[in-house]
Amino acid sequence: MGDIDGRNKRSDRDLLPFNRLPVEQRVKKVLRLFSNPSASLSYEVRDLQPYTEYEFRVVASNGFGSAHSSWIPFMTAEDSTYWPLPRAQSHTLVGELILILALFWKDTGSFQKQSLLRLFFFIEPGPIDPPILLDVKSRMVLVTWQHPLKCNGVITHYNIFQHGHFCLKTSGNVTNCTVTHLRPYTAYKFQVEACTSKGCSLSPESQAVWTLPDAPEGIPSPELFSDTPTSVILSWQPPTHPNGLVENFTIERRVQGEEEVTALVTLPRSHPMRFIDKTSALSPWTNYEYRILMSTLNGGTNSSAWGQVTTRPSRPAGVQPPVVDVLGPDAAKVRYRVFCLLRRLGNLPWSDSVLNRAIY
Repeated sequence: MGDIDGRNKRSDRDLLPFNRLPVEQRVKKVLRLFSNPSASLSYEVRDLQPYTEYEFRVVASNGFGSAHSSWIPFMTAEDSTYWPLPRAQSHTLVGELILILALFWKDTGSFQKQSLLRLFFFIEPGPIDPPILLDVKSRMVLVTWQHPLKCNGVITHYNIFQHGHFCLKTSGNVTNCTVTHLRPYTAYKFQVEACTSKGCSLSPESQAVWTLPDAPEGIPSPELFSDTPTSVILSWQPPTHPNGLVENFTIERRVQGEEEVTALVTLPRSHPMRFIDKTSALSPWTNYEYRILMSTLNGGTNSSAWGQVTTRPSRPAGVQPPVVDVLGPDAAKVRYRVFCLLRRLGNLPWSDSVLNRAIY
């Protein structure tokens, strides 16, 4: 605790029938710490507030009157989770201050004083209330909070935790921040940790909030198979990230190499993820492309990449009846035209070739 030396003059001691040494503490008002006269040269002050300015003085009294020292100002330290000594060696409780005031005087009515302060702290700053989550969007949220009820020092920074994991750090003079890169349609909880130079205090978790839905992501291309010359079987898988409640599926088709897109059907989410395209527009031995569009409720729409398939071949089509010209009792001329649907190489459209034949 420290040693205190003092010398008393004999003449002074002879004049004192008893020593009355009250210690006074001043914050906004003066408190007399000794309720009765005491000859003690030390006093233990408890229940002081961290990071608070106090003043003390000593009043010495005898049968001839009293005199007091000047006020001693000091500031208590910030709270901390740190123990300077093992707990078993500490003789103080949480937030306590041991103040030793030593008094020695040179002559009657005048004196000098000496003080020694020793602090032990292990309380975290705070408490701090749970944060409030506002302005919730699909991939970001605004986290707001209040400064601790008792800062117990200068707040140097705040740490933001998401589901118990460190998320980001802000300066100590702000009370909100925007957390980004969140997943749509996901529940989140946050905590705020207020820190001084001596330690930190963590708030309880906030109430859970759900981010808004968004368009699906990671939609695989459909699996395609042509079972007949004029039909295609489609099947597909759910998206990797639905980002909400998938509401429906839309199937689109186009001829490979062409820009025109045909929307075939929109199916509800309860429909099996399988569909057979057997519309009359399909032609044999033709290259088609299909894709799947998925929509989430109040979230948006996204599509897969195009998948390719070639319909099966079939027998010729489009053969017209012949034209017969009678040439005589024993002769006739038969004329016919064959329309062959030819697919040229590259991105050129279909064309009709007419072959004229005559039989005599």
